[in-house]
Amino acid sequence: MAGYLALLTGGPRGPVRDLSYFRSRSRLLWPIAAAAGVFFAFGAPVILSGSATFAGYIKLDDTSTWLAFTDHVLAHGHSVGGLAPSSYEATIQINLSAGYPLGAFIPLGVGHELTGQDSAWLFQPYLALMAAIMSLVFYELAAPVIRDHRLRAAAVFIAAQPALLVGYAFWGGIKEVATALLVAILAAGSVELFRDPRPRSSVVVPILAGGALIGVMGAGGLPWLLAILGGAALLMVATIWKARRDGGELSGLVGPMLICAGITLAGIAAVGLPTVFAGGQLFSPNQGPLTSSEEMGNLIRPLSLAQYPGPWPVGDFRVEPVSSLASLLTSILVFATVLAAGFGLVAALVRRAWGLLLLTFGTGLGSFVVWLVGSPWVQGKALATGSASFLILAMAGIGYLLGAGSDAEADSKSSSEARPFAGLSFRALRVIGAVLLIVPCGILVSSALAYHESWLAPRAQLAELSDIGQEFKGDGLTLMTEYQAYGVRHFLRLMDAEGASELRRRVIPRLDGTETEKGAWSDTDELVMDPEQEG
Repeated sequence: MAGYLALLTGGPRGPVRDLSYFRSRSRLLWPIAAAAGVFFAFGAPVILSGSATFAGYIKLDDTSTWLAFTDHVLAHGHSVGGLAPSSYEATIQINLSAGYPLGAFIPLGVGHELTGQDSAWLFQPYLALMAAIMSLVFYELAAPVIRDHRLRAAAVFIAAQPALLVGYAFWGGIKEVATALLVAILAAGSVELFRDPRPRSSVVVPILAGGALIGVMGAGGLPWLLAILGGAALLMVATIWKARRDGGELSGLVGPMLICAGITLAGIAAVGLPTVFAGGQLFSPNQGPLTSSEEMGNLIRPLSLAQYPGPWPVGDFRVEPVSSLASLLTSILVFATVLAAGFGLVAALVRRAWGLLLLTFGTGLGSFVVWLVGSPWVQGKALATGSASFLILAMAGIGYLLGAGSDAEADSKSSSEARPFAGLSFRALRVIGAVLLIVPCGILVSSALAYHESWLAPRAQLAELSDIGQEFKGDGLTLMTEYQAYGVRHFLRLMDAEGASELRRRVIPRLDGTETEKGAWSDTDELVMDPEQEG
């Protein structure tokens, strides 16, 4: 959020340069409407349930780990000292001692402190809020291509909810959503490094976004960071080459660019590197589970590159379409999205929407690098993180086609500006755009199916655990015989709880000498409650 505020007010080209920005109701109404729609799309399972809870229950218990991190990070950072042995302590110690990045969890912890609400009930709204802010960044990036505010708002509403990103958000994918937001802010801010290189205004956004990206992803964020900054560097070189070709003065251009580039790199290092080494050890993205071709995590199969463009009308993104007809329709949707991205590419090049192109290709390159070296589990995360950056280019193309010849285009067009697809009539462009409306339809269907496949956490049960945890906090040494990661890692953490079938410090054997398998339930009569007496 800090990065986007800096983007709004950052520099002479920031959208909020003065109060005149707010005098046009349409300029304010439509992006807010789009962001509200995106917030609803990402929060729909919880909002429509009428209960404060979160999605992803059963499918993946990583959210219990994220809640444990959130409980710990504001007060202790990466320090793991002073915790009594428990499932909560084991979760914290094992991950944070390895330098696990904590940047994504700090805003959630701040929200807990500000509202007094349990972070579990704020988790889904937090993901939805990040997605909504991402749509606001998309709204600015798409402005050169889609000049009609209504079309642009509709385009970014769709672009912010590719099937993979929504699917990951519905099972607790906090880092995927956070990274998708940060790369958008980074791309939007990096444009100013060559378009208007003023150290006091143009470096703020890329420093904040780049440092935050490292804080969220650690060394794993470097592919996206380097790809986007590398793209900005190439655009700097192109700007200098063009000025030289046109006979312009280079001394007033090269110097400020180099200064801004140096300040940006130094600032990102100053902000980001302390978070990387805060745990005393670099969290290496080359760990076996992250690069092994055998590591599937909770996936059923390696995800397909065809899922990257955006639409995937299958309720569970982990599976393929179940019938030949569904496969055909999905293939048509994917092809149409790629075709729309082609129109968006041409329109962005002609309209010089460098921020949009930097986002799409910089994020795409970073995701490809991670996909190339990562395990199937990591590959899925990379595809989810980058999918929105591709879909926004496709929706920009559709938005331009539908708005061709509109009053908004005519009002904003300068006499010297080239028109994309000048060989086609406005009517032909609008017809093509209308045909490509199958893309947003596919996205909406994908989101609806994902909504129906989402699993909500049982609010009543978890609220009862929360009450127990508060009533008996400090009493210590609590055994939980059913598998409930959210209980032992979060709600009962102040009771030093351990789960018989969960991550734990103490051995909890059964009478037959075995231990309870992960995810299983144990009767107390089956457990050795006192090893000295029961052998």
